[in-house]
Amino acid sequence: MSSDHGASPPRQPNAAPALLHRLSAAPIEEDDFEEQIVEICEAIVAAFRKGEITKGDASFEIFKALDLDGQSEDVDEYAQRKEALSTYLELLDSTQHELEVPDRFEHEVEIPTREPSEERQSTRRLEYRLGHSKRKAMEVDDPTDSSDLATPRKRKPVDESLFPFLHDSGSTLCPELQRTLLFKENYTRDLPLCRQAIMSRPNAPGLPSNIWTSILSNEYVDLNKVLGALYSTGGDTKQAQQFGEFEIITDNVKTTRTITSHGHWAIAWTKYCAGVTFAYPHRDSELKAYGEHITNAFSAVDEISHRRVIEYDKAIRTDVGRLNNVLLTDFGRFNHIYTMHINSSGAGSSASSSRTEGRSKLTTSDTSSRSLSNEICKRFNSGNCRDARSCNSSAPLRPMTSTGSFERPRRFRGFLWCQEETAVTPSATASETLRPIPGPPPAALNDAAAWNTINSHPHLFPIKTPIDVDRFETLLISHPNRPLVESMIHGLRYGFWPFAHHVPEAPDIWDEPNYTIDDDARSFISHYAAEEQAAGRYSPPFTFDLQPGMYSMPIHAVPKPHSNKLRLINNHSAGPFALNSFIDKSDVGMRPDNVQDLGRNLLTLRQDSGNVPVWLFKSDVSGAYRLIPMHPLWQLKQVITINGERRIDHCMCFGSRGSADIWCSFMSLVLWIAIHVKLIALLLAYMDDAFSFDTNMALVHYPRYNTLLPSKQVRLLLLWDELGIPHDLSKQLFGRALTIIGYHIDSISMTISLPSDSSLALVTAIRDFIDGADSLRRQPLRKWQRLIGWINWGLNVQPLLRPALQSCYSKIKGKTHPHAGISLNRSVRRDLEWVASVFQRHTGVHVLRSRVWHPSEADLTIYCDASLSGMGFWSPQRDCGFCCDCPPIPDDVPAECIFWFEALTVLAALEWAATLQPRPLRLAIFSDNMNTVQIFDSFRAISGYNNILISACNILIDSDIDLRSSDFLIHTPSRHAGGLTLMISISSSSRQPRREPWSMERLVHARAVALGHALDRSTQLSYSSHLQSYLTFCKLHDFAIEPTADTLSFYTVFMCHHIKPDSVDSYLSGICNQLEHLFPTVRSIRKGALVTRTLAGCRRLFNTPTSRKQPLAIDDCFRLLTAFPPSSHDNILFRALLVSGFFALHRLGELVWPDKVELRSWRKVIKRSSVKLYPTAFGYVLPTNKSDPVYASATIIIEQLPQLSVNPLPCFQQYLSSRDKRFRFHPALWVTSQGTIPTRAWFLSRLRKIFPPSSNIGGHSLRSGGATHFAIIGWPDDRIQALGRWSSDAFKIYIRKNPVVLQALLNNRRIELLPLTHDLDA
Repeated sequence: MSSDHGASPPRQPNAAPALLHRLSAAPIEEDDFEEQIVEICEAIVAAFRKGEITKGDASFEIFKALDLDGQSEDVDEYAQRKEALSTYLELLDSTQHELEVPDRFEHEVEIPTREPSEERQSTRRLEYRLGHSKRKAMEVDDPTDSSDLATPRKRKPVDESLFPFLHDSGSTLCPELQRTLLFKENYTRDLPLCRQAIMSRPNAPGLPSNIWTSILSNEYVDLNKVLGALYSTGGDTKQAQQFGEFEIITDNVKTTRTITSHGHWAIAWTKYCAGVTFAYPHRDSELKAYGEHITNAFSAVDEISHRRVIEYDKAIRTDVGRLNNVLLTDFGRFNHIYTMHINSSGAGSSASSSRTEGRSKLTTSDTSSRSLSNEICKRFNSGNCRDARSCNSSAPLRPMTSTGSFERPRRFRGFLWCQEETAVTPSATASETLRPIPGPPPAALNDAAAWNTINSHPHLFPIKTPIDVDRFETLLISHPNRPLVESMIHGLRYGFWPFAHHVPEAPDIWDEPNYTIDDDARSFISHYAAEEQAAGRYSPPFTFDLQPGMYSMPIHAVPKPHSNKLRLINNHSAGPFALNSFIDKSDVGMRPDNVQDLGRNLLTLRQDSGNVPVWLFKSDVSGAYRLIPMHPLWQLKQVITINGERRIDHCMCFGSRGSADIWCSFMSLVLWIAIHVKLIALLLAYMDDAFSFDTNMALVHYPRYNTLLPSKQVRLLLLWDELGIPHDLSKQLFGRALTIIGYHIDSISMTISLPSDSSLALVTAIRDFIDGADSLRRQPLRKWQRLIGWINWGLNVQPLLRPALQSCYSKIKGKTHPHAGISLNRSVRRDLEWVASVFQRHTGVHVLRSRVWHPSEADLTIYCDASLSGMGFWSPQRDCGFCCDCPPIPDDVPAECIFWFEALTVLAALEWAATLQPRPLRLAIFSDNMNTVQIFDSFRAISGYNNILISACNILIDSDIDLRSSDFLIHTPSRHAGGLTLMISISSSSRQPRREPWSMERLVHARAVALGHALDRSTQLSYSSHLQSYLTFCKLHDFAIEPTADTLSFYTVFMCHHIKPDSVDSYLSGICNQLEHLFPTVRSIRKGALVTRTLAGCRRLFNTPTSRKQPLAIDDCFRLLTAFPPSSHDNILFRALLVSGFFALHRLGELVWPDKVELRSWRKVIKRSSVKLYPTAFGYVLPTNKSDPVYASATIIIEQLPQLSVNPLPCFQQYLSSRDKRFRFHPALWVTSQGTIPTRAWFLSRLRKIFPPSSNIGGHSLRSGGATHFAIIGWPDDRIQALGRWSSDAFKIYIRKNPVVLQALLNNRRIELLPLTHDLDA
């Protein structure tokens, strides 16, 4: 019983205080029980569980606590102490077993390596097989059904004589190949046996088992793994998990070293040859000849091209591993591979080599890491990038602190470069790994109504493009990413589909109304439509109604950025069935090249060639998106309605979510051709702008425009002419300084800034915004948004100005109406004026100076700290520090906020550093406050802190200091420089207590132990049985064990024919738990519609009423007490368990141990030291129960009931007296005469002497009987629920189906229990 409830009938309102008064009396102490010694021993075990002492020390301390050396006179007491020692040692063994890593989580103990620069490859192999024992059908362990699964069906024997390939005896093969095939056929009959035989030989070469498997199978072996095995410090990575007679094997092979040179290859090749010749001795001469051939290939190329040879070797050995009729020395068979990988125009050479221009060593790609940029992939880090096509070509993750990165503060937006840069061509390189452009989904292709519309009006849906598709395909013949190339060629010929998914609820026809536009916009749109129709990109107008499949989306005209000219916008995001809503954001998101990449390439040039002059050039594609044809099924949805006339837009348009990805994919292939076929190095592209630089200062004549241009630019335009890509003379620009993507790039001063006219236009726009407000100083929301966006663009080259936008964002927050007036307050006007003044004299980003640097490279380092009473900072280089009292806090900052003082301290340190001579160019400021670090990292804060940031910006701009802030741990000045201890002392109330750090091995081990104990042992055992039944099902039906919706639904309907559907539901939960670490999607598949509906249908078809045990009644308890008089200790124990289980509503498993030894846990045992005796009650602590998986424990108190025939208090007192005389030092409360904890079988064997199995009374009858008893005497439901520790209303099943209780409820009365006067002590 819980401490909140007694076990007597309902009392009067004044009865509860009386009960509490009785229980609050001092507990009755027992003289026989050695409570102090037991508590000491239990504390020692608890210390061992926490890892504070070793098992040996714990055993010794328990030995001393029991004082076995000093107890020799009293033989009985010595025997009890000795028996107690055995019990505590068993308890230590059990605890040690619990702290071991379960087999399932052994892979969690692998220590993570920290080598981000090394290439890693991981392969997973998954298989299942029957054990070596007799292969028989696995029995389904289900308590509700004892029927077994059917034995496996016998397969019809295979008639090998019908194999047509057996007639080829291989006699035409050379003797070496015949012998190789003979060995291979023998080895592959039983690979594990052969592998074990080889690895057990004393002279076998030391290779991992997975490599031996490939060698014996005569398959391709990755030499990277061989090389990694030579330097590996870990063991074999194979993991095997046994589930009954099944074994699941996962083989995680990590390549920790990558072959990048001839030396690496030679080391790995020698080791590989030793393994091959050990299994295939006759291949020695073949391997030596091949090794010499590859060595000659290495010698024939320069060192930078060694990767080509490595790829060449991989391709040959892959080919030979797949074929049985080729030797490694059949060099004539590998001419195509040589061309592909060694020749400069080969398809494979670009995947591993670097292109050069003249004598320059500028690399165009870095294939070891696929690094495309220094920028962090924010969508990947935030978990939002799920399936973007370009994820594998995005920038590698860099080590970051919780605030971003010390070396790369977020405020710089990627405009920082490393000290040693490597040139990149991100878009071109990305084309080698991009996934193909998808075609229309099957639902669209099977839309008969849409096709009928197309076939009825074929002239409205042509596929036209000026691009020479055949020439484009020819130039891409050597491109390694064939799926992308083929999808692009197919799209150019038959039209593209913009990643849209089928939406079943979308209507066949949709006409989204157009916006109201002014006369100028209407005139522009009409003129634009006529031009597009003349160019063949719009169909002729038609006036009939929209046909099935047609969608008309609104169009409107907006001014071009910073211009009065208009441009057409197709609004594919308007309306409830917007076309963009059919395109998942996770399917798109390709990153184009940018000016940061150009800066990286320029810096690489400066590193390798010094300050050589260069031409910057930029070439623009005319039409861009409009060159790409769309699929007729998508053209149906691009109906343009202008003045009542409708047209079909044949081409890709601005406004579609998928357009950017299709265009960038096309341009990436064009760039790849330019770089790898036409040898135009380091070419970049941002949408329709291609740009780069040329070190050849001699200009070349371009005939089409009859003008002189840089050499690389001319070669690019000639390529575009060859492909049919249109361009105009006015958009082909070059110079020593040039505007590219809206930024002014100066190759002489190495700066990136806003063009002067753009800066002037921005300054003018800001001041017009301030001065143009109405009489109430208001501007409409749309003008606020336009100006903020314009300033935000300028922050790329002036990132320090970001705090000035905080006041603007605060003003427009929550506003949605575009024409609503919003007033300009004083802070907004001040901040905007400050922005205008800075842009008026700005200098932009200095590429040569905007570098990543480490704190150790700082010119000055300052440590800051603050409390609510004082602030201070300290500089170790200057050997001085400053401190002061805290000033009054501003009104817009919460009172007692230490964060504001921490930020103010950083500002004070910055201001002091700016006054020093010489002035530090690199300043590192450390703070132990994360909020402060974050706001100076991003230069973004709430209004109360914004003035601090603006003041810091002014200092940084005027002083030209490069600031970094960090939260790294620091030594305080009080310990190292005589700082004021009072100011920086750590308050015990606000700081964490000091704890010793753990090693990585201990952290990983502790985590694995915790993961292994996330489920109870009994649950784990049941789940293993559930998985075993699933594996058996897969074996019976020849299904792969990887869970799919079909497999789980088939399993569900199959098992529901053998066991109850409710049990199948539990089986599915167990299967998900056991397979989730191998197949992460299994739980989502289980929750899918197919599996859940299959189970629901089976419940309707096959569910049967649940069979429950009969509840015990008071008379039944009396009968049992009479049958087991207190004549022996075991009888007394049974009586105490009976009354405790009945009146405290115990589950039987809470009182006794399970019959299965592996399910026993000392943590669930009720301790004798927790017992409390009161004048009218007794109590103890229940460590855990079914609804308490985290061992929160519950206090059980059972009161005497003298008015009933069964009084629990005398029974318990009688047992406690008997127990304590026999087992004074035993930790458990319930102990049999043998000194052991009673088991479930022990209790049920006595119960069934009176109530045989036919009576339907079992262990659960105590709990259900007690609940029924308290319901009969009138207890409310919530009190019964609390007493029985039910987390739900499941207890009502016991009491609502009892006819006696139902009668009481119907008559709204309490049933009186007649007191009996039997003498239970007789």
